[in-house]
Amino acid sequence: MANNFLKRSIFLIAFISIGTLSLFAHPHVTVQAYSYNYFNKDGLQGIYMQWEFDPMFSSQLIYNYDTDNNMIFSKSETADLKSKYFDMLVEGGYYTEIQIDSKKMKNPLPVSFKATIDKEDEILIMSFFVPLSIPYSSSTSMYYSVSDSTSYTSFFIPQKDLRLKGSDYKILKKHINQFGEISYTFTKQ
Repeated sequence: MANNFLKRSIFLIAFISIGTLSLFAHPHVTVQAYSYNYFNKDGLQGIYMQWEFDPMFSSQLIYNYDTDNNMIFSKSETADLKSKYFDMLVEGGYYTEIQIDSKKMKNPLPVSFKATIDKEDEILIMSFFVPLSIPYSSSTSMYYSVSDSTSYTSFFIPQKDLRLKGSDYKILKKHINQFGEISYTFTKQ
């Protein structure tokens, strides 16, 4: 009888423990990440990134930073959101890893930060530009990913193809992993 009680107790503790651990294994924030790669006559100038946050997290940030509740971020509200939320992400590399020819780069500071609210879906959209200035060579491989190693934030790339702007480039090969990775090789056209 005591043996059955012990087995049931161990099973119950294991069941509760596994259930509790699964609470920590899923992301709390989901972001759809889009990117545009900008080229000019000198090479890859940078990547424009746009992040669309899930409705739940968006509502939290909108509530905290759209202080006049008009569903538009003013200049001061945008500056407040940038300094209190986005700049903290910048210190950690803003969830982004960039590699040029398989060498990890130190992430440059993003510029041109903007925050908007999609009023129809009530979601927060953050956008920024990552300046790179990567010159053309015979073929340059570019890799970047957006991911959170803590699994608190989950990034998803819904775009099916590279989004490229500018001229004088030729893409030799490309790969998009919907779960946060884009890689391609480019050269001068």
